[in-house]
Amino acid sequence: MPDKKRSWFARNSVWTVIILTVIIVIFGLIFGKIRPAPADSMDTVPSEEPVTAIEADKLLAAYAQDAAAADAAYKEKLLDVAGTVKTIGVDMVGSPFITFKSNDRAENVHCVLKFDLTTIGMAAELSAGDIVVLRGRLKSHSTDVIVWDCIVVQILRNLGPK
Repeated sequence: MPDKKRSWFARNSVWTVIILTVIIVIFGLIFGKIRPAPADSMDTVPSEEPVTAIEADKLLAAYAQDAAAADAAYKEKLLDVAGTVKTIGVDMVGSPFITFKSNDRAENVHCVLKFDLTTIGMAAELSAGDIVVLRGRLKSHSTDVIVWDCIVVQILRNLGPK
């Protein structure tokens, strides 16, 4: 008999949690706390945005000469970076990358690739020594210039062994 005195919510704790979760999600959606990202916000490389073409060595030289001026010119901008592939690999968090050769041993242009089948497939065809153009957004500069969400725009010449 003690079960009849307990409320429906106390007797059905699993359903109570499910109902409360649904109510919270609906409330959040209505009042703007939880919103699904619009589909176009997922693309970090919009096609209408102007693209600046630059060679990897010239980008490094700009940062070596005046980092603040280089940040003003290139940071958060869409770049087509051309250069010779030094290394192709996967970093510690599983992101594929391409590093360009540079005249400076301490600094490199490091391009983290966009994770899609076309980009990964084209990158898989590359070898050290290939000349390539990658498009991405320059995000940071510490010892290396880091360009994110890169796609392979053009393979100019394959010099590396296959």
